[in-house]
Amino acid sequence: MPDKKNPRIRFKKRSKDWEEVRFSDLYKKAIQKNDLSYGNRDIISVAKMYYAPNPLITNSEYLKTYNIFLRGDIAFEGNRSKHFAYGRFVENTIGDGIVSHVFKVFRPIKDYDIQYWKYAINEEKVMRSRLAVSTKSSTMMKELRDQDFLNEKIMIPPVDEQRRIGQLLSTLDQLIEYYERAIPIFDRLVKSRFIEMFSDHEKVPLTELATINMGQSPESSTYNDQGIGMPFYQGKTEFTDTFVEVKTYCSDPKKVAKPMDILMSVRAPVGAVNLTSQECCIGRGLAAITPKNGLADVWFLFNALKTMEQQISDLGVGSTFKAINKEDMKKIKIPLAPLDLQTQFSSFVNQVDKSKFMFMTKLQNLRNIKESMIEALLMVQ
Repeated sequence: MPDKKNPRIRFKKRSKDWEEVRFSDLYKKAIQKNDLSYGNRDIISVAKMYYAPNPLITNSEYLKTYNIFLRGDIAFEGNRSKHFAYGRFVENTIGDGIVSHVFKVFRPIKDYDIQYWKYAINEEKVMRSRLAVSTKSSTMMKELRDQDFLNEKIMIPPVDEQRRIGQLLSTLDQLIEYYERAIPIFDRLVKSRFIEMFSDHEKVPLTELATINMGQSPESSTYNDQGIGMPFYQGKTEFTDTFVEVKTYCSDPKKVAKPMDILMSVRAPVGAVNLTSQECCIGRGLAAITPKNGLADVWFLFNALKTMEQQISDLGVGSTFKAINKEDMKKIKIPLAPLDLQTQFSSFVNQVDKSKFMFMTKLQNLRNIKESMIEALLMVQ
């Protein structure tokens, strides 16, 4: 457990203990309106921290209502979520610009490390108790009480230690971003290989290669989460990258999918597919697709449908929520390829999936490390 002056983990070479200060020692309220030194292209999205030009905002008088938001400033966003119970602060790490007048901006007045405060000021475990006593509820979000926030205290490390913590967490983020960018490449590789191998083959209706079983929702009174009956899936909610996850069961199923059936979402969002590893009940938001023996390999058909998700979605009709029926599914055209070629493709996909899984595992490990490091490096009880 961290002591009252230091977090659980510290670097070997450090200058002195952490100190307790008020936020008023670190920040001041920035009341600086845009004098038109900044234009439409300088609008910053606080939620995602990037420049977000809005072509609809051209009125000079309206642009004057925007607050100037300099690099290193922090802005309070009052939207509550499961991750931020009382709203959150976001630091500007990208450059000078402007933000809507609804965001309260605070400017640093003490030597600091920008990367350290990017994490510290945004971390729920650090800020939750402080925002709990310095915000109040308004119509749709939390409203910050400026002086109450500035009066709150926080433990901070010396600037040299801030820099080392910020650099470490930033390096972890760079690694996480690398893996996040790399993982979609595997899917593009599979799609490219599919097109390369099967684009010249004759295409036939899905029903020539598989049977289709449209789902039917059982009575809601038969749903449970105690494992009674068989797994039940209503729609895409339980879909993962490949195999659907069990969350709900049904004691009186109406329509049943077989092990290794392909489950397709037939109600918005239309076209997404997953596999089921076991017998399961399917509701009206899904259809089960069973490859015909000797005509279609399940992995070939699964990946064929994955590459066609947008085309299948375009078959959906409905003014509010798109949906497709069995007749629409008959319009889906699949390459008619020899089974040995399908198997060759499936083997390729299997190898790619192994590499993808390795990357996904490393990504999750990095996220876990980052979460642990944030708690160990930033939390002082």
